[in-house]
Amino acid sequence: IEIARRLLQGLARLHDAGLVHRDIKPSNIVFVDQRPKLADIGIVTTEAETGQALGTPGYMPPDRVMDRTADTYALGKVLYEMLAGRGSPGFPIPPLDRRWNNSRWNRGRVSRVIARACSDAREDRYESAAAMLNDLEQCVELTMDSLFDELDEPPAEPPNPTVREAIQLGYTLLRALPWIFGIIALLLIISLISG
Repeated sequence: IEIARRLLQGLARLHDAGLVHRDIKPSNIVFVDQRPKLADIGIVTTEAETGQALGTPGYMPPDRVMDRTADTYALGKVLYEMLAGRGSPGFPIPPLDRRWNNSRWNRGRVSRVIARACSDAREDRYESAAAMLNDLEQCVELTMDSLFDELDEPPAEPPNPTVREAIQLGYTLLRALPWIFGIIALLLIISLISG
């Protein structure tokens, strides 16, 4: 579900720019630095030019309307397969009771999001990735632990390698300062004694 959330965030940016992906499927999802990204933008088009039914048949909506709702349909299908397994019966309602081991997400609500995303009729599907993302984020179960988890600071982004190396060099120099001052003091004492 977290993978789907991140993909929906990226897809929402694409939709906000007036573009439609039209070929969302598992093989077009890649991981860069452990973050999921939508790949293969070969048939991305503007919303005004979505008339042609291009895409991968198993991930195209039955009505073949290839607009933003086709993207939400395909992402709903990918989420279904991630939770239920490829080729599981009962699509679009995933049999979550078999594989569900996460109490953070409400399984009934997640099932409803997938069912709406994968509706046969365009007018019943999510109009945009932002709308689907909003509903998916509403599926989080609020427990006392999760309420306090949200108060924790998010982990800081690790600095890039050049910044990290500069920080390590600075730290090493700071640790060496007492030795440097000690050597300078020793040289001054020796020069005072000998001179």
